[in-house]
Amino acid sequence: MEDCCSICCSPIQTRVYFSCNHNNFCFKCFYSSFFIYKTNCCLFCQREYSEEELPIVSDIKFSSYSEGRKKNPKRHPAYPFLFLSNSVDSTIASFYKFKCPKCQLVIDSFDLFSQHSKIHKCRICKICYEAKRFLPCDCEVMDQRAYDEHINKVHPLCTCCSFRAFDMETLSLHCRNSHFRCDICAKIGKVVWLKDADQLILHNQKEHYICHHSDCQQNKLIAFESRLHLKVHLEKVHKEYIEVGLDEDSSPHVEQSNDDLKRVVSERLMKTLNSVFDESTVKLLKLEAKKLTNGEIDCNQFYKRISEICGSNLNSVFNDLIITIPVRQYRTELNRIHNYGIPPLPHSISEPVIVPPEEPVVPCPPIPKKGKKKKIIIEF
Repeated sequence: MEDCCSICCSPIQTRVYFSCNHNNFCFKCFYSSFFIYKTNCCLFCQREYSEEELPIVSDIKFSSYSEGRKKNPKRHPAYPFLFLSNSVDSTIASFYKFKCPKCQLVIDSFDLFSQHSKIHKCRICKICYEAKRFLPCDCEVMDQRAYDEHINKVHPLCTCCSFRAFDMETLSLHCRNSHFRCDICAKIGKVVWLKDADQLILHNQKEHYICHHSDCQQNKLIAFESRLHLKVHLEKVHKEYIEVGLDEDSSPHVEQSNDDLKRVVSERLMKTLNSVFDESTVKLLKLEAKKLTNGEIDCNQFYKRISEICGSNLNSVFNDLIITIPVRQYRTELNRIHNYGIPPLPHSISEPVIVPPEEPVVPCPPIPKKGKKKKIIIEF
């Protein structure tokens, strides 16, 4: 084991001597470390070396680093090491060549070697080659089945696009440079990446609570993780005060699908309505909600009509009724109207308030002065 490399366990043909007298490494492992990580330290003890004590690459075995320096090695013009053999350049050139394991053909170009591998029904991973984590001569040639398994297991796929990264660190860097992360989800330990800014806006509208004020939407779309956080924002920034019930969800992040969530909300609404109103009134409320969703009436008209229908019971059913409206902007506007906009009407449709018409006012005749009697004509 003395003549084998401590890293790759291959027999050492060209040895590297460090100034700390560690020398049990082959030239290929030393060059790989420099090629991949740009290191300037001993591969064993990690001691950094300076320009005055560069490593010595030699085919001849020395007893120590100082003995090799007595041979007056030359400094390589492109790489930080000393050498005694003129074959070191040809050895470095061989590291950048591809060798076919089937026919032993040596090719310099990756594209040409990739085309040649298809003749043997083999593939070479371009992701590994472009990542520069291996020397080109170490790139693995695989059959189609092994290649597919290698791609799916080794290289993670971006959830926003078709990009495949070399590893998770490279994928994280790609997402930070090319996509948008939801910071609200990140606060609760859930990493969600969106393809672009438009997708982030749609995500916030669907999963979080948006401030719909024009000031916030013009500057930056402001979203919050819960109704309570939105309430605090409205009170501090916009001086608006809304009520948030304790039974309402503090966050929309529930482990349910959209269909399950809609079913739960619908069942809760029907339970509330049936406990307060009869069947005909419930149908009437559904009809008005459908008109609002289809755009037949606006939010003010809808609120006036449900106020007439519900009467004094409006407050007890308002939250459950509004949450079933699919358009978030409508829900926000109706909450504003309910809390500090148009007040609910005091009577229902079944008990209308009849106001009698006003009678015309007949002007009184002037009071005559004493003296001569005058004829007074009153016109109606």
